[in-house]
Amino acid sequence: MKKNNQLLIGTHNDGKFVEICKLLSKKIKKISPKSLKIKAPKETGKTFKSNSKLKANFFFKKSKLVSLSDDSGLEIFSLNKKPGIHSARWAKKNGSFKKAMLKILNKLRNKKNRKARFICSLSIKLDKKKNDYCSWYYKWKNLSQNVRKKRFWI
Repeated sequence: MKKNNQLLIGTHNDGKFVEICKLLSKKIKKISPKSLKIKAPKETGKTFKSNSKLKANFFFKKSKLVSLSDDSGLEIFSLNKKPGIHSARWAKKNGSFKKAMLKILNKLRNKKNRKARFICSLSIKLDKKKNDYCSWYYKWKNLSQNVRKKRFWI
């Protein structure tokens, strides 16, 4: 397969890798950084956009392949937009996504404002020049009162 038909999907999250692969053409060979033994970079950015670009650039530099990366998380307005860019680390610190959400729901117990948004910033690095692109996705919802399976939205 030609190198230009390959895409490194810059994530070490197996579930996210599968989800992204399903969205892409079958003509594209999808490559995981794990398969190339490339470790994840430290996410030192202050925004979702800066972290997704940081990862796309990092994986491109390590692999020399077109690299697609994201950064995503949950911002809850009555909690000062927390956990924000630290969503995954926060969930890991609390033991699991479900435990983290239960902790969030407990903090929101007496709050009227349950407005939250899921943010995803997606970046792609095409070549060694400064050719990279970034897009955003927002999903606004109110958080539910309890945990229902894997959904926490009303």
